Amino acid sequence: MKRILLTAVMLIFARVTAASAILAPLEPPHWTISVDAWIDKTHLRYETVAWVYKPGPSYRMTLYGIGQLSQSTALHIVDRFDVILGRERSSTVFNAGYWGSDPFDPAGLLLVDGVTYHKFSFARNPKSGDYKLSAVVCLDKHGQVRLLNTDGFDSPTESIKDSCFSAVQTGPILLHRGDNKIRPTEVTRGQEKFVLTVLGLDAHNAPYVVVFQSPVNLYVAAEFLRGVSSRSGHVTITGNGTIHASGGPGLLEAVDLGGGDGAACYAAGRRVIGNSLVAMPSAFTLGPP
Repeated sequence: MKRILLTAVMLIFARVTAASAILAPLEPPHWTISVDAWIDKTHLRYETVAWVYKPGPSYRMTLYGIGQLSQSTALHIVDRFDVILGRERSSTVFNAGYWGSDPFDPAGLLLVDGVTYHKFSFARNPKSGDYKLSAVVCLDKHGQVRLLNTDGFDSPTESIKDSCFSAVQTGPILLHRGDNKIRPTEVTRGQEKFVLTVLGLDAHNAPYVVVFQSPVNLYVAAEFLRGVSSRSGHVTITGNGTIHASGGPGLLEAVDLGGGDGAACYAAGRRVIGNSLVAMPSAFTLGPP
């Protein structure tokens, strides 16, 4: 009888352990960011929280198209965001890109598994002249990621298809080669703070997902992302004119994937931000190969 009970307990433990291995992501560091800085004559003083996730040395990233695109029978075209959560139980799933008036209508290029579902956009901001969607997140057939600049494409759709198996146009670019690409004047012009999802790369081209769980300025977000620290915890961003982050994940490249009501991120089924029924045109998954 004892042997039977022991065997039953061991089986239950094995099942729980296996389930935990599927459901539990690598424990991501949480950063509390205290901002107290002057930019021009604008005083920024607030606190935000960032959730930072980096997969193991081997990873696979996948792009899904969502919504009206589901008329397609392609594997990575689905009806809803929560369908992806059901498929990708061991991955981090998060929003990818912007839309216009319809949350299922991408604002720029959407290329999924070699098929173009929405064309490239060259729309520019009237004030700055910058591309509204200045970046392309490019995945190869093995799920490895590169971050490209919209400026690099003359005949965009075909040239991107030559080098990307899946791709989505997004932006703005927050970091390039470690430099903050957001103008400080955007803060002084009254730039709003946003809940934000960011995709970044470090010096080894390893991908990171960073979710700002409470609103942040893009300029401040970029400073945190390029800040370097050996451990997570409390970070301060201070300065007068030029600001400096006391720590951060030390990224070299980073792009904004969207925020506000359209931001959603789940790590192995566990909510980080947003909700599973949020409408969006596309989403990424990042997890083991």
